[in-house]
Amino acid sequence: MRARTRQLTLSPQAFCRLVDGLEEGTLPCQAALALLRDFLTAHTAKDCAIMVTLQQLPADAEGEGVVCDPHTGLCCRFRVAFLDLDLKLAAKMPDYVVLDRQVVEAAGTRHASSDL
Repeated sequence: MRARTRQLTLSPQAFCRLVDGLEEGTLPCQAALALLRDFLTAHTAKDCAIMVTLQQLPADAEGEGVVCDPHTGLCCRFRVAFLDLDLKLAAKMPDYVVLDRQVVEAAGTRHASSDL
């Protein structure tokens, strides 16, 4: 599982290596396509939202999507939904890299100022 998580991240530096490798012809086509797919998948996942809905039910409730706490007797029906799972466009990859770089720089600046 650890290797799969690692594959889904592509840093701005790795993106630059990807572009350089494609321009120089040193990166095999399959490897380039895998990096592109992983980059777009990661950006799609970063942008999605997860919505969890809970509905309180009577203590004796049963059925699909129902969970009960044996200590309190509280029962709830739950539902999980994923929103905004549209696949990101490859044409916008340079924009995503710039945005990622800005986020990393802002986080570094914020972290540095909190150390004072």
